[in-house]
Amino acid sequence: MAEMEEKQGGWRTNKWVRAAIPALLLHCSIGTVYCWSVFSQEIADYIGLNQITRPA
Repeated sequence: MAEMEEKQGGWRTNKWVRAAIPALLLHCSIGTVYCWSVFSQEIADYIGLNQITRPA
């Protein structure tokens, strides 16, 4: 009986998987923003833009 219950829920019943997927997506989005803030000026210089406007 326990095998059937586990197979029915699959990964949705595992709290560690349910917590790891949103955490991974959150860290990827934060890393993307950080990467853009670090490399935006170098990318602009490489493609020939003079300056990217930044808030003062």
